[in-house]
Amino acid sequence: MKPKGVALAKTTRPSFAGILPRERLFAQLDSARTNRVIWLTGPPGAGKTSLVATYLARRKLRSLWYQLDESDIDAASFFYHFDVAIAEQSKRKAPALPRLTPEYQAGLPAFIKRYAEAAFQSLGKEFLVVFDGYQDIPAQSQFHELMRDALEVIPPGGCVVIISRADPPPIMARL
Repeated sequence: MKPKGVALAKTTRPSFAGILPRERLFAQLDSARTNRVIWLTGPPGAGKTSLVATYLARRKLRSLWYQLDESDIDAASFFYHFDVAIAEQSKRKAPALPRLTPEYQAGLPAFIKRYAEAAFQSLGKEFLVVFDGYQDIPAQSQFHELMRDALEVIPPGGCVVIISRADPPPIMARL
């Protein structure tokens, strides 16, 4: 039996029982995976989350689902919860990821890249990471810069899907 807690709730993949597979959209996601980042935008109830959940199940892709919320604007909170998600997903010895300690606060972009490289490496050669609920991150948050820096180091074979009710912030434009 898994313990209950906030950390586990952040990695809960939505249920997709009773949802019809949308093969045309699955084919578009297949071709979009040649990019390292896919941003899905649409209004509430449009089926963004259902689409990605059924796509992952149908394609049997190695994946990690992370539910973003306002607590993730704190970098330490995000890294803690993401560490838990990776350890839970790996089902074996948790990978040794860099820890965000006070001395890294001044050089956060360098830490982010180092952390992201280690995290992505721990997921294997081919993986898909889903960040759901990106619209919950406030527009002025430093989190957007951190995410941009992490997304820049996705290795070949990896892909990140971001699900949001809003278009990407301007800081993500070069991605």
